[in-house]
Amino acid sequence: MVFLKQSLNVAAYEAAREAIRNGRGNAQAAAMAENILNSRQVAEATIEFPRGESLTLGRGEELVVEVSAPSAANSPLVGQFIADRVVTARVVMLKQ
Repeated sequence: MVFLKQSLNVAAYEAAREAIRNGRGNAQAAAMAENILNSRQVAEATIEFPRGESLTLGRGEELVVEVSAPSAANSPLVGQFIADRVVTARVVMLKQ
């Protein structure tokens, strides 16, 4: 579970870093997060941008990235010792 949470945090952080750059949109940011999640073998993850397309945000506005994944698909211990739940990492950065 700690590995899952850390993987989601890293993916959300790197996606946000990509999305705040001038000329970069949600598609490039999501691709960055997907690469990280795939390399860490995180299954069934979702990547969301609650504030909308990062290209439309003005300089200094908050960009939010949320990366989530179910614990059951990513841990063999779920069901035996802990209940299944969705783990989410949320990162907020200011648009450059």
